[in-house]
Formats: sequence, C-alpha cells, structure tokens
Amino acid sequence: MTGKNQLRIASFIIPYIQFLISILYLICYPLSLILDNVLGRRCKRYHLQYIRQLMQVCQQQDIIKPEELKIIVSVMELRNKYVIHYIKPFERVFHIHSDEPFCKNLIRKLKIYQYSTIPIIENDNVKGFFKSKDIIHLKESNYGQFVVEQVKVYPPLIISSDTKMLDLLLMFQKQKTKIAFVMRQQELLGIISLKDLFNQILDDNYLDEDNHGTVRMDLTSQSQSMQTIY
Repeated sequence: MTGKNQLRIASFIIPYIQFLISILYLICYPLSLILDNVLGRRCKRYHLQYIRQLMQVCQQQDIIKPEELKIIVSVMELRNKYVIHYIKPFERVFHIHSDEPFCKNLIRKLKIYQYSTIPIIENDNVKGFFKSKDIIHLKESNYGQFVVEQVKVYPPLIISSDTKMLDLLLMFQKQKTKIAFVMRQQELLGIISLKDLFNQILDDNYLDEDNHGTVRMDLTSQSQSMQTIY
C-alpha cells in the first residue's frame, strides 16, 4: 500500500520502536524478577493437588458428578503408583509350559478355571500367551501334540517392576493387549492386567472373564468364598 515509500517509512518508525522497547523493558524486567522470586523459576504449571481442588469446585457447582470426580482423580494418581504393588505373584497364576501336550487333563483344567488368556512359559521365560477359546477347535486327533503348535501364540508385553501404572495404561492402549508380565532383571515376578488398572481407577473389585489366582465362582453359588489355585 505504501509502494516505493516503504523503506523510508520503516526507517522513520525505527527510533520510536526502540524508544518503546526501552520504556517497556524498565517495566517488564523488574516485574519478571518479582515473579521469579514469588513463583519460582521452575514452578510446575499445574499441581495434582490444585487440579483436585479445582475438580472439587466443579463438583460443588454441579459441573461434574462425584463419580466423575473420583475417576478423574484416580487416573491422575496412577502416575504415583508402581505396578510392583499390584501384581499377582506368578506362582498363583495358572499357566502351561511350552512343551505341554494337548490332552484331556488340560481340557479339564481349562473347564475348571475358565480363563480366557493362558500364559506360556519356556525355561523360566515368558514365551507368550494363547486364548483358551482356540483349544475348542482342536479334536481328539490332536492329543499328544504340543499346545503351542496348535494355537496362535501372542507376543507378551514385558515390563519392569518400576513401571508406573499410568505408563502401563498407555502401553495397554498402544499394544492392544490387556495383560503384562512384570520382571525384575531376569526374574519373572508376576502379571498385571487391565482389570487391575480398572480396580485402581474405580477403587473397587469386580469379577471379569479372567481372575488369575482364584477359582471361578459358580453363578448358582455366589455366596461361596473364592479359593486360591495353589
């Protein structure tokens, strides 16, 4: 719009801009020092406690429900929880070995415990897991053959014992799985499932299709206490 006079106009305005910067510097610099001393140089923008108080205010104003507040706070607290405190010890987990053959005894165990996901162990290492529904399609002619050769073996999600629960939730989402094997160095400590995460979020226990470490409860006898496998 200014055409050939652009350079002349810019040169004319420069002294005024420099003067304005100098004036604002005298105001902004002392103010920044005061804020650094009051708030700190590396203060966190949001703290968990502040967010919780904000959510409580929203609850008081009926913006969110108490149940929603409980879930939101529980999810935020997952970052301070470690999986090692919520695992099921592996000695209580029903599993098979990689050289275990398909037989009537295995079918009987699967009918008793009714787990949908079965871990596979090979030389004290996790080989993976398979879904018990794949056993249904096998016939008596498959008796004596290794189970791992007859079913699809899914790769395991192996995590460290110092993994945080929130990180595990993101891993479950990325890997599209619901069970993880917890190890410390070369030692297999146990397993943790998506159900265990939900228990922490909802602060409640519920019975799902897999409850390793316990015997299935019959729907007709729910009053009976659950017993450990071993």
